[in-house]
Amino acid sequence: MKLLFSANMTYWRFIGGLFLFCFYCVNLNAVLVDSRKLIYTDLNGQTKQFYLFGDVHRSSQADQEQLTAMQSILTNRESKETDLLHILIEQPTSVVRMFNEEVPTVLMDLTQRVNGLNHTRAENTEIRCVAHAATFLFQPDFDFNPCEVFPEMVFDTAKKQCVVEKVTVADLIDEFLLYKGKIQQFKNSNVSQSIKKIIEKEISTLEQKYEKFFKVIRKLSISNDESLLTISQKMYQDEQHNARESIHLGIRDLFAHLFDLYIFKRMIKLDVSKIALIAGFLHTIFVKQMLEEAGATVLVFHTSNFGVNNVVPLEPKYLDIFTELPWYDRCTVL
Repeated sequence: MKLLFSANMTYWRFIGGLFLFCFYCVNLNAVLVDSRKLIYTDLNGQTKQFYLFGDVHRSSQADQEQLTAMQSILTNRESKETDLLHILIEQPTSVVRMFNEEVPTVLMDLTQRVNGLNHTRAENTEIRCVAHAATFLFQPDFDFNPCEVFPEMVFDTAKKQCVVEKVTVADLIDEFLLYKGKIQQFKNSNVSQSIKKIIEKEISTLEQKYEKFFKVIRKLSISNDESLLTISQKMYQDEQHNARESIHLGIRDLFAHLFDLYIFKRMIKLDVSKIALIAGFLHTIFVKQMLEEAGATVLVFHTSNFGVNNVVPLEPKYLDIFTELPWYDRCTVL
């Protein structure tokens, strides 16, 4: 991944921007804080097991320890069973690796670590390329405009690359409509009525959020062909801080919901009996709720009892939920 800089960029602006983006990247690290195991039977009578691992986006010394533990757990699993395990990972953009090469993490490195396993495969399930570039550009916590420092920074997903200075409002719309369309197409396939109802309800909520967001865009007289970089720069120069924050929150919330629904669709659609998800804590919560609405039952649950300002890593033994017995099989009747 490359970062390109304009010829007239001053040394101190570069240093300031580098410090700023390092801070941004550090907060994209993640610590696993809970784990869940669910069981589900689909329309065809196939039983699936879902394993959800929720993380908090904070830097911690536990990052590497949890990666080592998870790699060991997955390797040991293959000595006990041969069922294919498909892991979906909310993998950060590749540019984050530039500032974290010395600290391997589950989100960034597990995909590569399982490549040699016979019955385990991992997939970068992130879909928000333009959306992540946009939320970076309109980040309200920055003291100065980050887009002036990194105009050619590249955000990426497994299937797409987005150069910050080139993405437009139209690109944001296209990304939303593309994945919304994939979800609707799945809803119209051979799925149960409960899944159809879940998707219809969530799509309706998504469309309401979409309309609400674009009311803000239209109110600000922003056209679809405008560069997100240009919009962000102008708002910064005009000190339209509330408008910047409104756009940031609108994009973040809209695409977080889209991502949750896409993951749900992916987990139901995959023709595999064992599927794991490693993603942000709130993503796993919303996906769990949809899975339960579809008929899934929670068999195992562990948490580190973390707080917003007190990130407590989940102990390695609680990451090994693949062969753990359901809670009711471990109860003792006195």
